[in-house]
Amino acid sequence: MNFNHLISRHDLMSDCARAQHSFYPTGHIEAMLGDNVAVRFRCKNCGKLCTSFMQNEEFQIHQNVLEKYISDRGL
Repeated sequence: MNFNHLISRHDLMSDCARAQHSFYPTGHIEAMLGDNVAVRFRCKNCGKLCTSFMQNEEFQIHQNVLEKYISDRGL
């Protein structure tokens, strides 16, 4: 499963060890000030870490898929 649509364009355009980044959630999800949520992702190809900041409403849209991916892999 690819979560690149949740990653900022800046992080997606950075160099990857292979042709293109393919990010997945690492399991680190954190509430932030201002009704925001930070979700940490790692690239399957090169191991690069990045953090995506979402408003709570956007996070709730993706929450079930993120948590299912994390729990299925024991992260």
